Order: sequence, then C-alpha cells, then structure tokens
Amino acid sequence: MDLTLKNKELNTLYSVLDKIKVTNMRANRGRAKLLAKVVDKIKEYAKDEGDLINLYAAKDKDGKFVIDERKNIKLADPTKIDELNDLLTELGEELITIKGHEYSKRFIDFLVVSSRVRR
Repeated sequence: MDLTLKNKELNTLYSVLDKIKVTNMRANRGRAKLLAKVVDKIKEYAKDEGDLINLYAAKDKDGKFVIDERKNIKLADPTKIDELNDLLTELGEELITIKGHEYSKRFIDFLVVSSRVRR
C-alpha cells in the first residue's frame, strides 16, 4: 500500500494519526508504523525547506543566519523574496509517497479499524 499526498499536508496527517486512539493492537501497530513513516517524511520536508532558505538567507561572518528585529531570517537579496516564496510553495505542493512495503498489511488493518470507528 502506498499513500500519496502533498508535503504541506504531512503535518495534518500527523495530527490526525496522533489523535486517533485505536484499541485493536494489530491496527494500533499499523498506526504507529504509519506515524513513524510520516515523521520521517516531515523531517525530509523540513530539511528541504531549510536547504532552500539557506540558499537565500543573509549570513554573518560565522556563517549563521542574520536575524531581524522581528526574529525573522533576513535575505541576502530582499528582492528575491518572491522567488524564495515560489520555491517554498512548489516544495509544499510536491507530491510525496509513503510506501508501506512490509507494513502494508498493518496500515490496512489500521485504516479498516479507524474507518469503523468514525461511522
């Protein structure tokens, strides 16, 4: 089983999975495995966002980000804010796939049980 969604939807999926309480142990293991894979994808997305920001950020002589009075990272070239925002938006819209592989059965167990709970 594969689950495809946008990067920007990962935090919502995490919140939903984290809040769902499942008493069926097999389904709960599926939820836990899926949650762990979502966390990995969130970390990957955060790293990609950080890499983009790093390309545009102003840095001091020690290579650290320059922060403004509002605690925001300053850009090396403020005229490139739209370019950076476009790249961040594109990254957020990017489709990613969470692959179940050996845990596909557990994911399906979780989805079946959780769909019964919502009815």
